[in-house]
Amino acid sequence: MKKNINTKGRIIRFCFALVCLVLAWWWHSWLALGVALFTFYEAAASWCVYYHLIGKNECPLASNAGTTTNLLNASKAKGNPTMSFAQVNGQKLYYEIHGEGHPLVLINGFSSDSTLWKPILETLAKQYQVLIFDNRNVGRSSDLTSTFTTDDMAEDAMGLVDILQLKRPHILGHSLGGGIAQTIAYKYPQKVDKLILCCTTQKFNTRSLMTMDFTRYLLENKVPFDKVVDSILPWFYSNAFLGNSAALQMVKHFLLNNPHPQSLNGFKCQMHALANFDSTSWVDKITAPTLIVSGGEDLLCLNEQHELKRKITQATLVHFPEVGHSPFIEQPEKFLKTVLTFLH
Repeated sequence: MKKNINTKGRIIRFCFALVCLVLAWWWHSWLALGVALFTFYEAAASWCVYYHLIGKNECPLASNAGTTTNLLNASKAKGNPTMSFAQVNGQKLYYEIHGEGHPLVLINGFSSDSTLWKPILETLAKQYQVLIFDNRNVGRSSDLTSTFTTDDMAEDAMGLVDILQLKRPHILGHSLGGGIAQTIAYKYPQKVDKLILCCTTQKFNTRSLMTMDFTRYLLENKVPFDKVVDSILPWFYSNAFLGNSAALQMVKHFLLNNPHPQSLNGFKCQMHALANFDSTSWVDKITAPTLIVSGGEDLLCLNEQHELKRKITQATLVHFPEVGHSPFIEQPEKFLKTVLTFLH
């Protein structure tokens, strides 16, 4: 029955109705106006029937069609990603859902928004229902003026998981997102299936904090952002990647043309959360099967993943010897193979 509902035909009828409205205005014709209104009504009614048939209870023109539940249902029916906002833990969080299958939550790191996952998102969404979102104080989510902790950010993530009714998702966290992921796995063991910790640590070292603090200094003193980017890239990428001019220009273009750049306030508040994260006293309580990914040239978390593996009982460590802080950007195919093998 669904196949008899012609989406293309509905669009044509809407276009015809618009043409009739223009003609009605131009010719002052009641006949043209009547045809336009009838065509628009018929097309809208057809669209409502369509939405009923695919499992929606409301026409998309209805007043509550923009709720989280309706958006999620529409996305599943059409096979398109959901892109929306949700009020969670007192925050307005931007999120997207891609694909179908067992839920997989990706948590981005310090100062990064959900576009970070672009190199691997499409492949993951072919096998999983992937949730990506902007943490508080970055991207399109709320920008608080007061400080917060990784515990608060973990509550944001799990609040979003609960609202979207994702059952026992896998959790993948990168850098600061790895700290948030550790917190989730520790506080909500019954709600997490498998855990992936990418280039993260129990406590960010002095080198990392000094690097971030120098970047804060540059931003506060209004140093041109392209120069700020040039100063931080050597800390995040391997020697080989930095020597690849095409790859480097791609990353710089991505950072310099972000349509939703992080505010200085957002940077400071997230840095406060990063500086105060410390899982050393409880990380050994994590019981989820865990994959730890490390980079041989990761200057920010160098060799610290070995201690994570030692403390987490069900942990496996996979080392990428020639990458920096972001393996999924430098070697996306190898990273995907590693992650998918673990999740299967």
